[in-house]
Amino acid sequence: MVIYVAAVAWLCFSRFEAFPNIGRTIFGMPTDKVVHFCMFFPFPFLASLCFRSTGKTPWRAVWRTVGIFIAGCLYAAATEIIQDKLGYRCGDRADFLSDAIALAVSSLVTLAIISVRNKKLKA
Repeated sequence: MVIYVAAVAWLCFSRFEAFPNIGRTIFGMPTDKVVHFCMFFPFPFLASLCFRSTGKTPWRAVWRTVGIFIAGCLYAAATEIIQDKLGYRCGDRADFLSDAIALAVSSLVTLAIISVRNKKLKA
């Protein structure tokens, strides 16, 4: 998880002028937003593995996942705020929205996986 958080920070705060230009869209969506979605999608999975719920109630997993989602949103917001303070980057609300959508989708997938896993353990 630490390596993942550091990698996202590096991607958010690095200078990429030396890289070749890439297409403006991927499947009709702005490339930047697709990259942000992909960067934040793993966050709930990895955090869930780090902070496993020991309780047997499904609500414990739900509340843990909600907490992980909020933590991911705070991290995404922090990256955008810091980018806005840098002279060579700029913060973007649309980037944050892309991050939050990735976190929400990934959180739902994580909950589904936890639910299936718990049903198999009970059987």
